[in-house]
Amino acid sequence: MKIVSIDNSTKDYWEKTYIEAFPPEERLPFEQLVKMTNDNDHIHLSIIKKDEENVGILFHGELSDTEAYVFFFAIDNKFRNGGYGTKILSMLKERFPDGIILESEELGLADSDNEEQRLRRYNFYLRNGFKDSKHLMKIYDLSFHILTTGSEDTFKKYQKFLNDIQPEAWFTEENN
Repeated sequence: MKIVSIDNSTKDYWEKTYIEAFPPEERLPFEQLVKMTNDNDHIHLSIIKKDEENVGILFHGELSDTEAYVFFFAIDNKFRNGGYGTKILSMLKERFPDGIILESEELGLADSDNEEQRLRRYNFYLRNGFKDSKHLMKIYDLSFHILTTGSEDTFKKYQKFLNDIQPEAWFTEENN
């Protein structure tokens, strides 16, 4: 498996998979993702490939040479439950040994219509070595658990990185 930058031949696949994997309220316009990638050498829009077949998508930013923030990560519907997600997370943990940060939708919300999916995704990340930082990221009307393989220092770099590119996001500590 490998992670490669998108190009004109894979752009449509990336956008299609993105739309299938993320609800509209969680997505940024695809053109904005492309612009962020073009404007910042530390932000990457990538395709996940097995052999020469596209199996998923990744949008991430490098917090340092050894730490990363995963904005969006999804395995194509037809390849889910095949171990690809675990393999990619292992590759990312090797590439960024000092920490990866990602977000998982907040659990336990009364008005959530996909609580089971949220719980499965959250537990998937925990099984793959992530821990809940006990911080929530809130943006617009959405809240996300901040999960990490890194330290509080990684979290601080993530906060700065996100505040630089998305200042409307704000952070809280969970009441646990």
